Amino acid sequence: SFSGGTRITVGDQASLFGFLSFSDSSSANGLTVHVTRTNPDHTQTVVGDVTTTSDQVGFTFADSPPARGNYTYTATFAGDAQRSAATGTSDVLAVNGIVTSLGLKASATKSGYRRPVTVTAHLGNHGTNAVVAIYKRPFAGGTRTLVRSAAVDADGNLKVTVRPRKNTTFDAVYAGDDVYRAAASPKV
Repeated sequence: SFSGGTRITVGDQASLFGFLSFSDSSSANGLTVHVTRTNPDHTQTVVGDVTTTSDQVGFTFADSPPARGNYTYTATFAGDAQRSAATGTSDVLAVNGIVTSLGLKASATKSGYRRPVTVTAHLGNHGTNAVVAIYKRPFAGGTRTLVRSAAVDADGNLKVTVRPRKNTTFDAVYAGDDVYRAAASPKV
């Protein structure tokens, strides 16, 4: 059986505890248990071998899952001449993404008809996905339209120049990646 946390953030370490016991009450002290992790994409990763200790015939191990998603752990005792093999699976460990920031600013808050306005989105930390999308919507309501979607530059910025025909609001979104959560900017 297993116990431990059920929710962590990418980069944090999960501490899990397991117990090995036998129906005939034989000692489980000093036995080796093989631990694997099932990743969100259903692949298996070997965590390693741990040894049960005399205090409650338990075993402990720590792991730092590399990305967002749900993980489970399986502990297997291979058996020996006196005891049968045994396997146990943990509850789901949910790994949350790291919060990032997404800001948005316009070069002018008021502008004349079709006068150029530069809208800049700034993405804080990100991992493999650096794509930000900037949208516009008429201030009085209407359809939200994609203005530009592209990877941010080395400074985390994505700029676009528009020539609004009427009062317009802008917002930006970031879909997130394996490590960072999705984010949305305030409207400008």
